[in-house]
Amino acid sequence: MNIILQHFEPQAHNIGKPMPYIVQESVKNISAYAERMGAEYKLLSGHPFQEGLRSQCQKCAGINEEYDDYDVVVVLDTDKFMVKGCDKTYSRQRVLLRLMRSTEPES
Repeated sequence: MNIILQHFEPQAHNIGKPMPYIVQESVKNISAYAERMGAEYKLLSGHPFQEGLRSQCQKCAGINEEYDDYDVVVVLDTDKFMVKGCDKTYSRQRVLLRLMRSTEPES
Protein backbone atom coordinates (compact mmCIF):
# COMPACT_ATOMS: atom_id res chain seq x y z
CA MET A 1 0.00 0.00 0.00
CA ASN A 2 1.17 3.55 -0.77
CA ILE A 3 0.38 6.87 0.90
CA ILE A 4 0.64 10.52 -0.06
CA LEU A 5 1.07 12.99 2.78
CA GLN A 6 0.75 16.76 2.77
CA HIS A 7 1.47 19.05 5.71
CA PHE A 8 -0.08 22.44 6.34
CA GLU A 9 0.47 24.73 9.27
CA PRO A 10 -0.85 28.29 9.03
CA GLN A 11 1.39 31.18 9.93
CA ALA A 12 0.64 32.73 13.33
CA HIS A 13 -1.42 35.59 11.90
CA ASN A 14 -3.61 33.12 9.97
CA ILE A 15 -4.46 30.72 12.80
CA GLY A 16 -8.21 30.23 13.01
CA LYS A 17 -8.76 31.40 9.44
CA PRO A 18 -9.68 29.12 6.53
CA MET A 19 -6.81 27.54 4.63
CA PRO A 20 -5.63 29.66 1.69
CA TYR A 21 -7.36 28.91 -1.60
CA ILE A 22 -4.24 27.36 -3.17
CA VAL A 23 -3.93 24.97 -0.21
CA GLN A 24 -7.60 23.95 -0.42
CA GLU A 25 -7.27 23.29 -4.15
CA SER A 26 -4.00 21.40 -3.75
CA VAL A 27 -5.53 19.16 -1.06
CA LYS A 28 -8.50 18.40 -3.35
CA ASN A 29 -6.23 17.73 -6.31
CA ILE A 30 -3.69 15.55 -4.50
CA SER A 31 -6.29 13.55 -2.57
CA ALA A 32 -8.12 12.84 -5.85
CA TYR A 33 -4.81 11.80 -7.41
CA ALA A 34 -4.11 9.46 -4.49
CA GLU A 35 -7.54 7.89 -4.94
CA ARG A 36 -6.93 7.39 -8.69
CA MET A 37 -3.60 5.74 -7.90
CA GLY A 38 -5.12 3.48 -5.23
CA ALA A 39 -3.10 5.17 -2.49
CA GLU A 40 -4.13 6.50 0.88
CA TYR A 41 -4.05 10.23 1.52
CA LYS A 42 -3.49 12.14 4.73
CA LEU A 43 -3.26 15.87 5.46
CA LEU A 44 -0.97 16.46 8.42
CA SER A 45 -1.13 19.51 10.67
CA GLY A 46 0.66 20.78 13.72
CA HIS A 47 3.97 19.13 14.57
CA PRO A 48 3.69 15.54 13.32
CA PHE A 49 7.47 15.04 13.18
CA GLN A 50 9.00 16.83 16.14
CA GLU A 51 7.77 19.62 18.39
CA GLY A 52 9.82 22.79 18.19
CA LEU A 53 11.01 22.37 14.60
CA ARG A 54 9.98 24.75 11.83
CA SER A 55 7.05 23.93 9.59
CA GLN A 56 9.33 22.91 6.71
CA CYS A 57 10.93 20.25 8.90
CA GLN A 58 7.56 18.73 9.78
CA LYS A 59 7.44 17.19 6.29
CA CYS A 60 9.99 14.70 7.60
CA ALA A 61 7.00 13.04 9.29
CA GLY A 62 7.03 10.72 6.29
CA ILE A 63 9.84 8.80 7.97
CA ASN A 64 7.87 8.27 11.20
CA GLU A 65 7.43 4.65 12.26
CA GLU A 66 3.68 4.80 11.60
CA TYR A 67 4.44 4.82 7.87
CA ASP A 68 6.98 1.96 7.89
CA ASP A 69 4.49 -0.57 6.55
CA TYR A 70 3.80 1.42 3.39
CA ASP A 71 5.60 0.48 0.20
CA VAL A 72 5.91 4.11 -0.93
CA VAL A 73 5.53 7.26 1.16
CA VAL A 74 5.34 10.54 -0.73
CA VAL A 75 5.29 13.92 1.03
CA LEU A 76 4.16 16.90 -1.05
CA ASP A 77 3.87 20.58 -0.24
CA THR A 78 0.37 22.05 -0.14
CA ASP A 79 1.01 24.18 -3.21
CA LYS A 80 1.67 21.22 -5.53
CA PHE A 81 -0.71 19.83 -8.14
CA MET A 82 -0.83 16.71 -10.29
CA VAL A 83 -1.71 17.52 -13.87
CA LYS A 84 -2.50 15.43 -16.92
CA GLY A 85 0.36 13.06 -17.62
CA CYS A 86 1.41 12.66 -13.99
CA ASP A 87 -0.48 9.41 -13.42
CA LYS A 88 2.63 7.34 -14.09
CA THR A 89 4.79 9.45 -11.79
CA TYR A 90 3.73 7.66 -8.62
CA SER A 91 4.76 4.23 -9.86
CA ARG A 92 8.18 5.62 -10.81
CA GLN A 93 8.77 6.96 -7.32
CA ARG A 94 9.66 3.59 -5.78
CA VAL A 95 12.24 5.17 -3.51
CA LEU A 96 11.32 8.68 -2.40
CA LEU A 97 11.51 8.89 1.34
CA ARG A 98 12.77 5.33 1.64
CA LEU A 99 16.23 6.81 1.10
CA MET A 100 15.80 8.73 4.32
CA ARG A 101 14.73 5.75 6.37
CA SER A 102 17.62 4.15 8.16
CA THR A 103 17.87 0.40 8.23
CA GLU A 104 20.37 -1.93 9.73
CA PRO A 105 23.10 -2.78 7.23
CA GLU A 106 23.10 -6.37 6.10
CA SER A 107 26.14 -8.30 7.24
